Amino acid sequence: MSPRVIGTVCGISAAILFAGKAVLVRLAYSHGSGATDLLAWRMAWSLPCFALIAGWYAHRDGAIARGERLRLLLLGVLGYHIASWLDFSGLRFIDAALERVVLFMYPTVVVGLALLRGKRGVDRNVFLALVATYGGILLTWGDRIQTANAVGVLLVATSAVAFAVHLVLIEDVVKRVGSTRAMAIAMIGAATTSGIHALIIEPQATLHPSAATLGYGAALALFATVIPVLLAAIALVNLGAARAAVLGTVAPALTALLGWVVLNEHLGSLGWCGITVTMLGALLISRPPPAKELDQLTNALTTCAGSTPVRRPSRP
Repeated sequence: MSPRVIGTVCGISAAILFAGKAVLVRLAYSHGSGATDLLAWRMAWSLPCFALIAGWYAHRDGAIARGERLRLLLLGVLGYHIASWLDFSGLRFIDAALERVVLFMYPTVVVGLALLRGKRGVDRNVFLALVATYGGILLTWGDRIQTANAVGVLLVATSAVAFAVHLVLIEDVVKRVGSTRAMAIAMIGAATTSGIHALIIEPQATLHPSAATLGYGAALALFATVIPVLLAAIALVNLGAARAAVLGTVAPALTALLGWVVLNEHLGSLGWCGITVTMLGALLISRPPPAKELDQLTNALTTCAGSTPVRRPSRP
């Protein structure tokens, strides 16, 4: 198969697996798991994999500076512990489709932070993307207004903001050490603090987990964390950052379909319209801006997939 076919298959597979995260969390809740202990066990199952990745890079490339390592650990707490806990907590109040739509506001938050830092101007794509993203959220929320709780929407929106801040702050370190290595170190920090958090808040449930918490925690670690991260990295290498980011925009629709099939969560026409508009906003954000900001933006949007930033080849 050609590199483009391999990249496309891996990118779509990663998007499907990432989309299933909310469904797995909702299933775990239906079997009595809690947000804090479920996240802790997801991180615990993931930790050996990311420790091996970090160790392999350290053996191959040598150790990184202590300051950068500490920064990555702390940013991992923000992006993968705090943001994930807010997201998991929000899923107690809203369904999987609405969660994915609200969470998808993070690319526009990244761009907004770039605007505040003076790294990007307001062009037509940015303006239309902002309108589409937040309009789509309102439409989908309006479709679920009888079952969705404002607390859940606020928790997931805060999670999106936290993750966007994480992406912006980690960007310069990623450029120096590579995002796969940076993500692995960040996940080690997140796993450590999420375990401490769970032992303080839910000691009994964490030390004596139910079979459901262990099982769904392992499924989240393998199928919604480790495997899609590696698949997304392959997609980025074979497709480039811009095309790989565009593939990820199908996530809200995939989550809604999985929620319908697995959880019997039905969306009305207004909800599907909202998802479509949100995906349009993400596509607009992923389009190449007119100047040199493309590499910075697309690398930021794909860092969450644990991929290595790819620079555009120069034209002959």
